[in-house]
Amino acid sequence: MKTFTFRYDPHAARSAFAGIKSAMKSGKGEIEDDSLTCGSYEEMMRLMTQSRAEAFAAIVQYEPDSITELAQILEKDIGNVQRDVTALRSLGLIELKRQTAQRGVRIRPVAKYQKVIFEYEPKKLRKAV
Repeated sequence: MKTFTFRYDPHAARSAFAGIKSAMKSGKGEIEDDSLTCGSYEEMMRLMTQSRAEAFAAIVQYEPDSITELAQILEKDIGNVQRDVTALRSLGLIELKRQTAQRGVRIRPVAKYQKVIFEYEPKKLRKAV
């Protein structure tokens, strides 16, 4: 089972948002070693929202043939699902495969991972002297 890990590191050299923003502009992901390091818990939660987590889970579980089918499974507006799919691709969690269909081209979301882990170790407090 292939696993992706969101890691918390308060001393991260670069914001995860900067990497995602660059990936969304270029269309190329910057995720390496099946993980993404975030400088704060809040950053992790902004990157992997509940809506994106639900979309990712549906892609893994149902393997939809298109984004339209994914929207139907989730019972959500296709525009909102499209934004979540774009973010998941930028995070490196899924890839989008183009397939020829009767009415042109269909884009199929495919999970690159079967599991996502959030690794969060709170900052250690200094003992009072």
